[in-house]
Amino acid sequence: MIAQEQNEIFNTVIYLLKFRRSGVIMLGFLINDQEQKEMEYLIKRELEELLMDMEDHRIDQMVKSAMKERYQTIFNLYRRIASREECMKYMPKRTGGQ
Repeated sequence: MIAQEQNEIFNTVIYLLKFRRSGVIMLGFLINDQEQKEMEYLIKRELEELLMDMEDHRIDQMVKSAMKERYQTIFNLYRRIASREECMKYMPKRTGGQ
């Protein structure tokens, strides 16, 4: 039983990159399947909320620009835990000069 739980934990390893001026620092932590699903759910909700807000015509362009940057950061995190198919649903759309 313990070996199975340990195997389950080790099978779900997520590495996060934390950027600083001096370079990249790699952080890692172990999560189980339930925690991964919860993290995926929270990130998807945040991405959906940002997409909704970016379509709101009442929000200033400067604010939308900051929201796009945040969306890209959160999407990059989502890519680390979600399947390719799931990522395609939230792929940022290219606009204009991008």
